[in-house]
Amino acid sequence: RTRVGVLPIGNMQPLEMFAIVSEELGDEQSALEWLKMKQQSQPNDEQWLGLLRRSSGPEQMLALLRPQLEQRPVLLNPHRAYQSLMEELQPEHDLIAEYQQLLKDNPDSGEFAYLLGRIEPDAERSQKLFEQALQADPPVAFAALALGKQYLAEGDFPRALKFAEQAYALNRSDFSFQWLRRDCLLANQRYQELLEWTASPGFGLMTGLEVQSTAMQAEALRGKPSSESDEMRA
Repeated sequence: RTRVGVLPIGNMQPLEMFAIVSEELGDEQSALEWLKMKQQSQPNDEQWLGLLRRSSGPEQMLALLRPQLEQRPVLLNPHRAYQSLMEELQPEHDLIAEYQQLLKDNPDSGEFAYLLGRIEPDAERSQKLFEQALQADPPVAFAALALGKQYLAEGDFPRALKFAEQAYALNRSDFSFQWLRRDCLLANQRYQELLEWTASPGFGLMTGLEVQSTAMQAEALRGKPSSESDEMRA
């Protein structure tokens, strides 16, 4: 059997890497320990965090996240996962008060403004917090992502694309930013731009199947059969 340490996994996506490592290690607990190690080495990585969350029990995941909440600079993806888990596991806990205090203690923090905004039930206050996070130094990419999603849901496609582009310019390393830009380009009928993007290295976070599916969707909406763009997609 191939040893995990010498597997050719450098260019693989985390899901593919984890599948190979799980097979090589041969038991679920060893694979989970390896996954914990990978996530802790890259604690703000969206994909490793998502894999660990799907592979761990919710209480176990919450315990793994708590030390990461204390790290500075603020790790947004662990905080986002923590908020979602707390809403699920401890709905009686006052998350809003917790993050209001964090923002009060760190009034210049765009990260805590954003994190409070994502759990704030009042839409107007939530939007103001996202805007505050975008005006911080440095601006918070997730705040632009949140506003882009909001305007996309409301059908304001040009404004949604504006925030999607801003979000993607600030963060090209997380899937969420790539998916929002993709959806906004489709919504704004920017099919040629989307096709060119699917053929570029900037689209590298998605799997080959996701790239092909996106390209075929754009081609269909543009009114050309997929065979006409095989060379571009390759």
